[in-house]
Order: sequence, then C-alpha cells, then structure tokens
Amino acid sequence: MQIKSNRTIIFVVLVASILASCSSPKETMTTPASNIQTQEPSINYVPSLTDTIITATDYKITPTTISDSTETNPKQFLAEFIQANGNCKLPCLMGLAPGIGGKSDADAFLSYFLGGHLKKDTGLDIYAVNKPEWGGVVIGFLEENSSQYISIDIYQEKSSIKQVVLSSWASRQINGKTEMSLDDIKYGQLLRNFSLAEILTVYGRPSQILIAPFPDDPGHPSPPTIYPLSIVLVYSEKGFLIQYVTNREESDGNYIGCPNKSSISISAWGPYELPLVEAVRYFSGVNSINSLNISYFRQIQDVTSLSIDTFYQVFKDSRSSDCIVTPIKYWTTK
Repeated sequence: MQIKSNRTIIFVVLVASILASCSSPKETMTTPASNIQTQEPSINYVPSLTDTIITATDYKITPTTISDSTETNPKQFLAEFIQANGNCKLPCLMGLAPGIGGKSDADAFLSYFLGGHLKKDTGLDIYAVNKPEWGGVVIGFLEENSSQYISIDIYQEKSSIKQVVLSSWASRQINGKTEMSLDDIKYGQLLRNFSLAEILTVYGRPSQILIAPFPDDPGHPSPPTIYPLSIVLVYSEKGFLIQYVTNREESDGNYIGCPNKSSISISAWGPYELPLVEAVRYFSGVNSINSLNISYFRQIQDVTSLSIDTFYQVFKDSRSSDCIVTPIKYWTTK
C-alpha cells in the first residue's frame, strides 16, 4: 500500500527516512505474537474528536516571552526555552496558546528569529518566515558531528492562533554522510519534557492511541531499507496530540516498534473541537500521520494485545524498553 505525503509545510524536511536502530525486539517485546488479538480492524476507520473539549479557563499559562530575552548566549537560551516548553503546559506550545493567543503573540515570537542577530551564533542554524495566516521557524542546534532540529509552525485564523505544530529530528555525520538518528543524547535532552514517559506521567491516559507501521515502497524492500512505525497519542479533551516515530522491525510475521527511541511531533489546537483529520493536516513527511494517510492508522487495541490502559501503565515508566507488536497481516493490502 503506497502512502501519499502531505507537503504543505514549506521548510520542514523529510524526517527519519533512515532511522537509527532501536533495542532488540526479541529481548524487549512486551506482547508476544501468540497473545495478539485477532479482531480484524476496520480498513476505512477514521477516528474523530468528540470528547469533552477544554475551555479557555482550563489553561495554566505563564510563558516567558521569547522576545524579552537579553541572554548573551542565544543557543543556550533557546535550548532551555524548548526544554521548558516556553514555561507553559500543553496545549500551550512554546509559549504560544492556540485558541487564546492572537496575531501579536505570533508576531512577537517570530520577530525574535526574523531579526537576524541569532545567525551570528555559529552554533545555530535558523530559518524563519512570517505570512498573513502562517509563520514558522526551524531552529538547528549544530554540534561537531550531529545536529538537532526543532520546527515550530503557527497557523492563524481571524487574527487568532488556531493551531501550533512542532516537528523535530536529529541527524549525524557518518563517513561524510548525513543520517537521521534516534539515539542522539542531546536530542533526548532537548525534548525530554515531551518524551513518551513524561507525557503519560504529566497528562495521564490518552483518549486514543493510533498506530501505523508504514509499508515498503515498491522496489525498496525491508531489509535493507528501514521503514518507520508511528504511534500517535490523542488527548482530545486537552486539545493536543503527540506522535512518536520509531523503527519498524519485523519478526515472526509481526511488525515491531520500540518507542523508547523516537522522533517527536506535536499538534496543539486548544479549547475547541477539531476533527482529527484537521489536527494532523499540517504534519508533513512520508513517515508522519497526515490528512492523506489517516485512514491507514488503527486503534492500538484493535491491532495489538495492548489496551490503552495497559499501554499507559507500561510506557509511563521512563525505564521501559518495551516494544509494540502487531501482525503484518493486518497491514497487508487485499
């Protein structure tokens, strides 16, 4: 089954097309193949967000306005700002509050990067753009043999912030070639507050968990080509979702994904109802959930032996190296 790509974001590059290895699936499987449910999932199922939606008064926002920074070390300041999520809590993302914040907030955020002074820091690679209904920035943290990238996109409607989307990835240099990396230590530190265990601990049980092991492209079988597996936690009552993309392994007729090493992306829309197809509209890349491939994703309880409660209990432990197992037959085009 060929999955199409949504390439609506101008500057977000292809994330994790070649991913680093995760831990051995034979040692870390949390659900043996013999225990996997055999219920056939609905091929055309597209979930929608119908749970209780938060109100504006549910926000607890005390963000640090990024343009107020007088730090002499922009690289360090930006790293700390990202680690702290702008001192606010999801669905507020990097100090930007969808559904509450307005054009002035978006402009203030972007003007910090559009001024040009940050590019004088050789440890940063920054590109920013600001248009009437959309703006965004890519922040690259450059190391000797590796780099970590954070992309933040702001979508506006009627002079208010409608949606904020974060994408992230890490790359490394090996023998003169650039490869995507899932085990980059500095990437893990930069996104530590968005790790799977941290999200589950802070925000609790998600309303939905969707997964999809992406299929082989014709002419490029696995192995040797490495393909991703996506895990999406939907917090519909809180107004955000978060996606973890890891390696897709194969063993004994199953696809296996180990989310302890993943790239991370987030869509936050705040205190109003939004169909899931719209919530993922601005994700891009062939390895990500988006509005074109959403029907390929399945509820985790329909294609594995894990319930949402079991997933929550297993993966909220930061020491967990467990993996998700789903039969290949569920994902084969008939």
